[in-house]
Amino acid sequence: MHHLRRGNRLPNQIRPPPIGVAKVAKFYGAPVIALAGNIGTGTEELHEFGIDKIFSIVPGADNIENLLKNGPKNVERTCENIARLIRAISYS
Repeated sequence: MHHLRRGNRLPNQIRPPPIGVAKVAKFYGAPVIALAGNIGTGTEELHEFGIDKIFSIVPGADNIENLLKNGPKNVERTCENIARLIRAISYS
C-alpha cells in the first residue's frame, strides 16, 4: 500500500509515485483506492491515471489540530468502511 504524505488534498498532491503504483496495479488488474484528507477538484484526471476511487478521511469540518490528532483514527475508520463496502459487494 502506498499512501500520500504531503498535503491533504487530491488531486493537487498527486506525484509520480502514486501514479506509478496505479499503473502497476492496473497492469495486474487490481483496483486502486486513494485516501485523502480532502478531495479537491479535478478527480477526472486521477481516474485517467488509473486511480479508481477516492475517499476522504475527514468526517466533517474541524480545526487543523483536531484533524491531525484524529488522523490515524480517521484513516482506520475510513479503511474499515471501505472493507465493509467491498465485503457487501462481494456477497451480492
